[in-house]
Amino acid sequence: MRRTGRITALAAALTLTALAVSPAAAETATQPPQPASFSLAPLEVQPGGRVETQAIAFVCLGNDGPGPVTSPGFTAPIEWGSDTPGTAGAIYGAGAVIDTPGKYVASLECRNGQSRAEVEFTILQPTTTPPTTEPPAPPTTTPAPPPIKKPKGAPETGGGGTA
Repeated sequence: MRRTGRITALAAALTLTALAVSPAAAETATQPPQPASFSLAPLEVQPGGRVETQAIAFVCLGNDGPGPVTSPGFTAPIEWGSDTPGTAGAIYGAGAVIDTPGKYVASLECRNGQSRAEVEFTILQPTTTPPTTEPPAPPTTTPAPPPIKKPKGAPETGGGGTA
């Protein structure tokens, strides 16, 4: 039993020594969790359009990782996928927006609930114009010019005499 007590005391002493020798290790151990942050693009999108979200891979470090990006303006929560092509250390997600124009807020919450980030975006009014309900105007017609009268046969020369 005494031997177990010495091992525990020795382990505790070594841990305290390591923290005293390595200030960086002590600082890392006491740092608060990384705050959540992410980007969303485009910030103005057509109804039914697509948005993309990106974050650094260690977003929510110390917070059990990021949850999905959610919004009442999304058709479904945007889950994080693998690394963004061509961008080392980033995670990526994409999704569709609803058809109702307006301002919406997209939210990212760390899985343990200790950190949250929000980005506002706008679903624009549709750009297509609805068909008009007025009937088309009737085509304008211009009257045809009167026909040109051409004489038929040889011209009359008059004179009335017989030869």
